[in-house]
Amino acid sequence: MLLGFPYLLSVIAPFFVPLPGWLRRKRTWRPEVAPYWIAALVLSFSEMHRLDVGHLQYGSVLLIVLFFNLCEWEAMPFLRWFAFGAMVCLTVHALIDLKRVTHQSVLVSGRRGQLWAQESDGVLDFLQRHTAPGDNVFIYPYLPRYYFWADVKNPTRFSVLLYHFNPAADFQEAVRNLETERVKYVLWCVVFSGNNLQGVFPAYRHPPRAELIMEPYLESRYHQIGFAQGVRILERNQ
Repeated sequence: MLLGFPYLLSVIAPFFVPLPGWLRRKRTWRPEVAPYWIAALVLSFSEMHRLDVGHLQYGSVLLIVLFFNLCEWEAMPFLRWFAFGAMVCLTVHALIDLKRVTHQSVLVSGRRGQLWAQESDGVLDFLQRHTAPGDNVFIYPYLPRYYFWADVKNPTRFSVLLYHFNPAADFQEAVRNLETERVKYVLWCVVFSGNNLQGVFPAYRHPPRAELIMEPYLESRYHQIGFAQGVRILERNQ
C-alpha cells in the first residue's frame, strides 16, 4: 500500500499542486519556470474531460515534476521528506519493473517485428496462422495493437467502441461494415468489455441487454473457436 503512494500522487496532483504553486507564485512562477506551469496546467485541463484514473495520470505528468520542485523550494522539512519518500517508492517500483523486463524469456514474432515477452501470444499466433497481411479482422471493443502487430485491417473506422463513449450510430455503422464485408474473424476482448470496464472506469455502467447493439449481432452471426489472453476468437457462421 505504501509503495503505491506515487500512483495516488499522480491522481490527486491536478487538484492539490496548482493551489500551493499559485500561493507561492513569487517564488514558483519565476520566468524560467512559468512556462512549465502553463504547460502543466494546460495538459491537466486537457485530460479532465474524463475523470478516471488513466486520464488523471496522463494529465499530471508535468505537475508531479513541479510538485517535487515545490517541495525543494519550501523550507519546511516535512515536505522534503515527503518528496524523498515518494522517490524511494518510485525507485523500488522501477527496480521491480526492471527485473520483470530483464526476465522476459519468450521471443514473440509478429509480421511487424519481434519482441521479448513473459509468454507466447495465442491471439497473434492465431492471426498469423489463419489470416494474410491486409485481411479484415474486427477487434471489439478495444485492443488495436493486433491490427499493427499482425498487419490486418480494421473493416470499420473505429479502433474503440464503448457504450456511453460512442453513440449508438457508431455501433450500428460498425455492424453494417461487418455485414457488408462479411468479416470472417472477430476478436472480442472480454477483459475490456461489459462490467469488467469498471476496473478501468469505476463509474462505467453496462447498458441493459435490450439496449446492446454489438453483442447480439456477434452472438447471432459468429461462434467462438478459441480463447487466449482474455480474448474470445470468433469465426463467422457459414
